[in-house]
Parts: sequence; C-alpha cells; structure tokens
Amino acid sequence: MTPLLGEIHRTAVWAQDWRSGEKRTGVVALSLPPGKVLALLQLGGAVECHTTGAKSGAGGKRAGGVGLTFFGSGDAGLRLRIDPAFDGLLIGFDGEALRRCLGEVRPALDGELRALIDATGAAAVVRREPVAWSVPAWVAECRQPPVVPAARPIWFDGKIREFVALSCFDERSAGGEFFCTRQKQLARTRVQRVKQHLAGHLDETLDLNALARLVGCSAPYLSRSFSESTGTTISQYLRRLRIERAATLLASGRFNVSEAAVEVGYQSLSHFSKAFLKEKGCLPSKFDRQAA
Repeated sequence: MTPLLGEIHRTAVWAQDWRSGEKRTGVVALSLPPGKVLALLQLGGAVECHTTGAKSGAGGKRAGGVGLTFFGSGDAGLRLRIDPAFDGLLIGFDGEALRRCLGEVRPALDGELRALIDATGAAAVVRREPVAWSVPAWVAECRQPPVVPAARPIWFDGKIREFVALSCFDERSAGGEFFCTRQKQLARTRVQRVKQHLAGHLDETLDLNALARLVGCSAPYLSRSFSESTGTTISQYLRRLRIERAATLLASGRFNVSEAAVEVGYQSLSHFSKAFLKEKGCLPSKFDRQAA
C-alpha cells in the first residue's frame, strides 16, 4: 500500500493506494475507531465489515467488484477485512472534521450519505453509483498525478475535495436544467482531455475503449460527444494531429519520410502516404522536396 495523503487515523483526511499486484498474503484487517468515515474506490477484490462493539448496524456487510462504497464507523467502531485481491483507493475522514468542512452545505448532501456522516449511533454502509465521473478513471488519475512530486500533497488535497463534491451530492435530485448543464460541461471537459491526451501520444495506437476509461465514460458516448463538439471523429482528429506534426518534422530537414512516419505512429509507409495526401494534398516525398 502507498500513502497518498496524510496518515491513517492521525490526520483529519488520509488516502492510500492499494494495488492488486502488491505482495499481500492473507486477509488484511483494518480497524476504524468510532466517528470515522471511509470511502473505498474499488477496481476489484472485496471488503467485508463488522462492527467492533455491541451495536451491529453494519455487521457482516460485504462490498466487491468495481464501485464506490462509504463506511461510517458510528460510535461503536468498525472492523474491515480486506482480501488480498483488493485493488483501489482508501480515503479516510475524521467524521467531525468532515462535518465542519461541509458546514452549511450539509443539508444538500445525498440523504443516505448525510445520515452516515452525521451518525453518532450504529455503523452504516452506503454503496454509490457515480453519475458524473468514473471510479476507474479517478483512480487512474490519482495513480499518475500530473504534477511534480513536491506538489503532490497540494494536488491530492484538492483531489479529495473534488471527490467529496462529486460523490456526496446527488445531482439527479437537482433541477433538470442544472443536471443538463452539468452534463454538457462535463462532456466539454472530456473532449478537451482527449485532445490533450492525443497530442501527447501521437505515436501510440488509438484505443477508443482505453481513452473512454481515461476520461470516465463509455466509448460510444465519447465518440458521439467528441463528434458533436469538434465536427470530426476522434480518428480523423488524431490523423490531422499526426500529419501536422509529420509535416513539421519533414520541413525541419532532420527527418526523412520513413522516420517522420514512425515518429507520429505510422508503421506502414503506404498508410502514412495516403493520410498525408488526404490532409496536405500532396505526398510526403513531394512535401519533403518542397520544404527543402
């Protein structure tokens, strides 16, 4: 397990990354003292929880597969049994600190989560199905933060706040107009992330399913929203990026046609030439001579 933020049970907020490839033998026991809230973002494996005191509000409940589950330890405490195949993130909160942080917005929380966070009695478990984001995509981003190591504590602090904002409020209970606006904004954000990813990975094979997982939606939805936003398909957009980059390489005089093709992800010179002709109106060999 890898600490991402804070220290377990010592700080108001903490986060750990548990990967299935780690060498863990047998079940791992994790005890939550009273007054804690734990969020599990699961990619695989299972977790079973039992109350540690006399009260049994969540005794014997089990969470498995891909998804998001919240555990509240109430005033009795909670004991979790995490199997060796568990893969995902653990995010822990001190209940009182979380309530102070949420402040006056607590009435707007999802009903079950508000009860879990406010509970001072029995422990509770709430399974959530995120509406506006994807658990695998969120975990993947946390495992490869886009900042230098020195900045990661700041980045993770903001990321945890984002997690609370995205997962604890039920947008479906808000007005329809608000939800539609939110979905449109989210679609634009996904399209922008796809553009940035493609620009930085020109030499990689286009994998629509992997791209969809990266931005947290289905492949058909991503294809449709990208086309609606840009007026072109993802593959056409990638081809344009590749050929523009190849043209720049050829014009520099430091790359021949074959080298430029490989540099932007074409293994077939024939396919590269056809794509270049479609985008630039001439063969790359002609463009090379003209540029020279």
